[in-house]
Amino acid sequence: FPYTTLFRSMTLTQLKDLVARGHECVVHGPIGGTGSLQNYTTYAQIYNDVKFHRDYLINNGLARNGSERIYVYPQGKFALSRGDQTILRAISDAGFVGGRIADETASVIPMGPLFKRQAGLCNIVGHNYAAGTEAANISNIVDRIQKAAAAGKNSVLMFHKFGSGVPGDSITIQNSNFETICAAINALENAGSAQNAMLSELVFESLAM
Repeated sequence: FPYTTLFRSMTLTQLKDLVARGHECVVHGPIGGTGSLQNYTTYAQIYNDVKFHRDYLINNGLARNGSERIYVYPQGKFALSRGDQTILRAISDAGFVGGRIADETASVIPMGPLFKRQAGLCNIVGHNYAAGTEAANISNIVDRIQKAAAAGKNSVLMFHKFGSGVPGDSITIQNSNFETICAAINALENAGSAQNAMLSELVFESLAM
C-alpha cells in the first residue's frame, strides 16, 4: 500500500536520518526548487536537471532500494505539451524506471516495453484542504483507499505540509486528519487486505510482473 510524503526545507543531515530510520528519498526537482520541468524547452535542459538530482541522492548516500531511479514530477507535470514525450525520454535516458504524477485522471504511459503494469506515471490519491468541506475531503480519501484495497489496486498518497491548527492554505493537512487516514490504512493492514510499501517497491514490483 505505497504512499509518498514530500518533505520541504530539510537539511542533508535530516534526510540522512530519515533514510537511516527506514524511509526513502526519491528524485524530485527542478533545480532551484520552483516551477516544473515545463520551465525548460529542450531535452538537454531536462536531462541535466533530472541527472543533477539523481546524482545528489547517490553522492550523498540517500539512495536506497533503487530510490534514485524513481522520479516525482515537480507539480506533477510530465509533458511539455499534450502528447509530447521529451520529459519521459529524458528521465528514461537518465535511468529512471518509474514516476509519480499529480493528476488523478490522466492515462498512465509505460516507460518501456517490459511494463506489464504501467508504472511510468503513477497516479495519486491527493489532498487539498478546503475550508468547510475538509471532513468530506478526508472521508473521500479514506473511501478511495478502501475501494482501491478491495479491488486489489495500489494507492499512492500525496501530502505536502502538516500542521496542528486549522490549515491556512490548500496544501496543508491537519495532523489529526492525517492520523485518521493512517488509522484507516492500519485497519486495512491488520485485516490483511493492504500492505504499506515504499514507492520504489511499487515500481520495481510492477517491473517484475
